[in-house]
Amino acid sequence: MDTRNVRKRFWFQFVTCLLITLFVFSVSGQTDDEKAALKTKGEAEYAEADKLFDLGTFESAKAALPKFKAAAEFFRLAVAVAEQAESVLLAGRSADNSGDPDAALSLYKEAVRLFQKVEGHEGEAVALNNIGLIHFTRGEIESARTYFESAETIVSEHGVASVEALVCSNLGSLFDAIGDKRKAVTMFRRSIDAARKTEDKGAEAYGLSNLGKAQNDLGDRKGALEFFESALEIARQESLADLELTILNNIGTVWHYLGDNIRALELYGQAQKLIESSP
Repeated sequence: MDTRNVRKRFWFQFVTCLLITLFVFSVSGQTDDEKAALKTKGEAEYAEADKLFDLGTFESAKAALPKFKAAAEFFRLAVAVAEQAESVLLAGRSADNSGDPDAALSLYKEAVRLFQKVEGHEGEAVALNNIGLIHFTRGEIESARTYFESAETIVSEHGVASVEALVCSNLGSLFDAIGDKRKAVTMFRRSIDAARKTEDKGAEAYGLSNLGKAQNDLGDRKGALEFFESALEIARQESLADLELTILNNIGTVWHYLGDNIRALELYGQAQKLIESSP
């Protein structure tokens, strides 16, 4: 055996492995210990941001935004893509809730790209849904429909039950807005079924309320009353005061259409008391 050739092959393999190692290191830019430290910093920023976001106010959302962005940057440096995606998504929601829809759109689109890298189907569907909502509130119906339907496709293909009620409810509202009541009813029924599967009482109540409105628009007053009354019961159980107020007014409207103005006034009176008792 030619020992010179063996040595040459050894050194060639050694140098190749060394170059690959150096390349990987240069791409990542961090050692494992450095990545772990960066990830810990990201987790700390995320935890602080999450506490602020959960307060649910305009001001707290605004304060949470830079912290979610900081968390996302730490996770990016740590090559923790799933955590980065979640941070960017919540940064988008913070921008959305603090009145900056343009910034929210940019962040949601970035979140979609990141979730796609890690096959994070739930996060991708939520981000697409939220992009659709911004377009919908702006009256950009076709754009909204494109994003809602993209989210619905992910939900259907990957069985993302946790997001199905939300996406179907928004699609139902879009069809309702463009006058396609039959499709709206179909989507609202799907949202209710999905909410029941995941035991999401709030989503179920909103779905029933939306379905009641659609049935009323179709002229089915008795059917509308049944759905509204079911929604009202859950709204009261779950302390959803805003939804309860909407339902009381809608039930009053149905009784007005049915010619029972005494009952209608009674329902409107309950709605007024609810307004007066709210802080």
